[in-house]
Amino acid sequence: ALDPSSLELYERAVRWPWPSPSAHAHYGYALGQQEQVEGSMRQMELALRGLDTGDLYYGLGAMALRLQDYAAAERWFEECVYRWPSKAEARELLERARRLRDEQGE
Repeated sequence: ALDPSSLELYERAVRWPWPSPSAHAHYGYALGQQEQVEGSMRQMELALRGLDTGDLYYGLGAMALRLQDYAAAERWFEECVYRWPSKAEARELLERARRLRDEQGE
């Protein structure tokens, strides 16, 4: 489990004068572990300005599922699978997001 005091260190890292996409990504993951979904997504989206990795899209999809935003989760997982086609769990979550979106009638 993540030590909640480490969030302060991440906050300091992302305030550094030179933007660090990696710092934003790791801060986003840490916030997600603490169930701070909106903050987690905000940090991961900032990380996308300098990184283009499947794990970021996977994290964004997972957070969108927590928010029950199935259309967004579908988009994020599509991007994840495009970059990380071997990630079976991402493909499964993509199908789940599609099914839930259809059930909601979006």
